[in-house]
Amino acid sequence: MAKKKRKVNTKRIAIVALIPVVCITLLIANFTSIRLSIKGYHKEDKKVVLKLEKEDIKDILQYDQIIDISKWDKVKNDAHYLLYDEYYRASKKSVKKVVYYIDSYYERMEDLNYLGYTKNVLFKNSDVYTISNLDTLISANVPYKKAKKYLAVKGAQIQDIKKYVDSELSH
Repeated sequence: MAKKKRKVNTKRIAIVALIPVVCITLLIANFTSIRLSIKGYHKEDKKVVLKLEKEDIKDILQYDQIIDISKWDKVKNDAHYLLYDEYYRASKKSVKKVVYYIDSYYERMEDLNYLGYTKNVLFKNSDVYTISNLDTLISANVPYKKAKKYLAVKGAQIQDIKKYVDSELSH
């Protein structure tokens, strides 16, 4: 008896090979969404987070806490969710005040960081560093290293920071 050659069904092989490729592609395409789900974010919150810039999404994924996105979206905001949550935890101020402060701070952040005023310094002393005081520090162009000693004095007036630094330099 002669052996019958089996005809290879290329369509079946292509389909079998294509299934894992499609699954892996879907997994890669939704990897961030899957990570957000594992972390505990709900569908609506994930939609909001996924619209953010890649760097912001990365920071949110690395953050130890889950951010209640819906809480911040009850107030008109600029979507700085991670900063809102960090400042809220540090200051225990109302949502509206936190959003106002962070959105205003964010506009000044580059200048403040250049002068050495990190968010940790500002958040720990948020009662001292009001938005108008931040503007004063920026316009005075006084680095945090020079101002630190003066700002540690109870009752120090930020409006006087330039005079203080200049007076210490003249001695």
